[in-house]
Amino acid sequence: TSAFTGSSDYPRVKGNLDIGGSGSGTVSFLNENTNATSVLVQGNITVRSGNTLNNNGTGFEVQGNFTVDGTLAYGSSNTRGLIFSGGNSQSFSGSGTIGIYDLTINKSANNLSLGSSITIDHQLTLTSKNLVLGSYDLTIASSASISGGSSSSYVQTNSTGKITKRFSATGSFTYPTGDGTYYTPYSLTLNSGSIGSGAGIDVRTVSSAESHVTSYSNYLNRYWAVNINNITNPNFNVSYVYADNDIHGSESNFVAARWNAASGLVNIGTVNTS
Repeated sequence: TSAFTGSSDYPRVKGNLDIGGSGSGTVSFLNENTNATSVLVQGNITVRSGNTLNNNGTGFEVQGNFTVDGTLAYGSSNTRGLIFSGGNSQSFSGSGTIGIYDLTINKSANNLSLGSSITIDHQLTLTSKNLVLGSYDLTIASSASISGGSSSSYVQTNSTGKITKRFSATGSFTYPTGDGTYYTPYSLTLNSGSIGSGAGIDVRTVSSAESHVTSYSNYLNRYWAVNINNITNPNFNVSYVYADNDIHGSESNFVAARWNAASGLVNIGTVNTS
């Protein structure tokens, strides 16, 4: 076992941090440094298969890629954060076990792309640039939250990847969704319903017209795909924001609509065009 410890200063890794390397043994590495500034890694972090990185202190600021083929875990106290801050395009991927307490996107340029699905157990902070899901999912635990979300920083659902918010009780949540060009958030308040184990609501925005509305004269070239899991008889209010460039036809004739296989296309509300 190796470790970063102390609190009066923070370690700086000017290259890559490779947990496991090319040796035949296994490594358990502890980050127990509790300085207010996270451990800075200016290159890549790699956790190789069979090896463990325990993020028990303030956390890491990563300016390269982060690959977990072993285990990324965190302790029971301190910030335990992961900050992606490089000006280059970055990736977070791997086939291992990934435990994340806090994740922050605060980049000067380019985006962070997922190469595996992840779950945030405490907080996702969106400060600058986007988290690009691709075909992977972002899950926000029932006790976790998202801070931020704006045209400067959002979750880009550019493919089949979706944002899943777990629910253990009624409440509100904003999905900070967007495509590669526009921030188009979807807000939901779950008012009632029978909430089962592992309950969640999935959302992603799609930057094309939903196929059941294109026979009409006025519609959006955008829709939000929503899936409800393990919530029986849900009652909720929703609102969502679209871009002016999504408008096809006359916006003044728009209504909010929902489509599903059981009920077809249903008018569910009004549109604020201001």
